[in-house]
Amino acid sequence: MFEGIPDPVCNNPSGRGKILIGIVAIVVAAGVLRLLVFTPEYVPWVISGGKLQIHARFIWSQDYPVCDLQTSEAQIVELNRDPEWLPGKKIFGVNAPNYDAGDFYLRNGKEVELALAKESVAVILPREGKVPVMIGVTDAAAFLSALRAACPSSPRS
Repeated sequence: MFEGIPDPVCNNPSGRGKILIGIVAIVVAAGVLRLLVFTPEYVPWVISGGKLQIHARFIWSQDYPVCDLQTSEAQIVELNRDPEWLPGKKIFGVNAPNYDAGDFYLRNGKEVELALAKESVAVILPREGKVPVMIGVTDAAAFLSALRAACPSSPRS
């Protein structure tokens, strides 16, 4: 009676396909969670051992010898008023939601080593023979004062 009816073909993905989809979903979710949980709200800087240290959890870390930063030539930029100083093209680094760190070209074409979160003020610090460092700060005066105190004998401060 049912001899001429073929067996139905299963259109469900194979077991391997389901596993692969699951692994990809876990990797994507872990990446998004990492960015959301570990992205700092502000640039976490500290001066210790003669270095300006920026350690943004697991996302980006960089140390700069304080006496290599030319604090006397520092430029304070209000990013809300001067959007040409905002990050443009990333050369190398991290471009996470509300946090950019690494080597960047700014919108004005200048190259900097950048650490910027949600701050609306940044300090640009020239360095001899290297690209400037641009750091987002909440209090530019306090930041520059701390740098100058860490290297008082520098002729460039």
